[in-house]
Amino acid sequence: MFVLYSVFLAVLLLLISYPYIKFYQLNGYDIKLFLENIFYCPFRLDDKNSLVFTKRIIRFLCVYFLILTCVFIPIFLYITNFWLILLDFVVVAILLPIFISLAHLLVAPFEKGVNNYYIFKTKKFLKDFKGKKIAIVGSYGKTSVKNILNEILKDSYETVASPKNYNTPMGVCLTTKLISKNTEVAIFEMGARRKGEIKELVDIVDPDWGIMTAVGEQHIETFNDLSTIKETKFELVKNIKLNGKVVFNCASDNTYELYKKCDKTKFLACKKGGISWFENLEYSSDGLSFDMIIDSKKARVKTKLLGKLNCQNIVLASTVAYLLGVDFETICKKIETLNPIKSRLEIIENKNFVIIDDSYNANIEGAENALEVLSSFQGEKIVVTSGLVELGSLQYEKNFNLGKQIGFVADKVLIMNEVNKKAILQGLKQTGFKMDNVWFALTRFEQKEVLKKITSKGCVVLFQNDLPDNYK
Repeated sequence: MFVLYSVFLAVLLLLISYPYIKFYQLNGYDIKLFLENIFYCPFRLDDKNSLVFTKRIIRFLCVYFLILTCVFIPIFLYITNFWLILLDFVVVAILLPIFISLAHLLVAPFEKGVNNYYIFKTKKFLKDFKGKKIAIVGSYGKTSVKNILNEILKDSYETVASPKNYNTPMGVCLTTKLISKNTEVAIFEMGARRKGEIKELVDIVDPDWGIMTAVGEQHIETFNDLSTIKETKFELVKNIKLNGKVVFNCASDNTYELYKKCDKTKFLACKKGGISWFENLEYSSDGLSFDMIIDSKKARVKTKLLGKLNCQNIVLASTVAYLLGVDFETICKKIETLNPIKSRLEIIENKNFVIIDDSYNANIEGAENALEVLSSFQGEKIVVTSGLVELGSLQYEKNFNLGKQIGFVADKVLIMNEVNKKAILQGLKQTGFKMDNVWFALTRFEQKEVLKKITSKGCVVLFQNDLPDNYK
């Protein structure tokens, strides 16, 4: 009978643990990050994210459940007093993060073995793959460049591209599963939060082509400084095969610096004097138009995509497509058919007002770009923002500056979450922004209620960087 009681209490604690387990998953199963930020774990009903029941999390839950059950079996064996059992239950509930850590330590060797197995299989498969392999690296713009390049190439080649933002070793393995015998080009997005992670990904894929998008201070919290970020991105160049080719978005000064260091076959893109650049940029609420020059060929192109950064992404992707043999005129026609990428400066219109959904962009330059796009619209301008995260010691300064930039563009501001509230507010005050036009919300329900009050017919609402639930 005591086993049934133990199982019952373990199930109850499993339910109580839900916020912690989701927080663990949102922190990338990184137990160090989980424990460092445990006091920021939110306990609320109006969540943006749900626990994703992957095979990995199911394995973890099984081990975690067994640990909790084993904790209570000796308690029921030796203690019969109800109040003492209740006290033990409360103590275990308080110590749940420790039991989660223990489950992580027990599961970690098995998970490493599973990962190594899939990586070994993927390496072998990609070594035998006869098509072109393209690796995309950078602080931001990777997903956009990947999607644009895939759209331009797919009428000329059989292509496969990383789904969503699958940019980890397991993301590469999952992408490889999509490759068939007819695939001619495989495009892999590669992300990193620590030094050495790009090298690991390049070693798995062994790409023929590399693309370096813009390099900036994204994830500086885990990299510690910009020089480490640059070194990590440069791992693409160091580890690409000897006859590999790398195309750089040299509109980014940091990327241009890495271009000059590159000793492999390289192409300077998005900067006058290189193989490609753009000029005479004009943009509005309807999209972009600009002159694109690739290898001395020039054309005026139009796209529904918004913002200067998307202009760079288009030219960079178009340069790679051109180098892979796609006709310049074909590229220009494909640019006109490009559709906005979900939640990246995506325009959503309803009966009364326009929404600019930029909630998947989480970098400084992207936030500035979104405000520039917002300024091109007519009507009252409302910004909904959580600010920027993972900036380490620069976080307050960058969000203070973001607040100032918002103050110059917006008529009304809704600040979400607590994490950057003070910095954004101080930045707004610096511009003389009216505090009567600033609102606050912690949950989506609160956000919805505030927006009902402050929106009006003909207004434009920009949603910036929607933070996951591991931020309060």
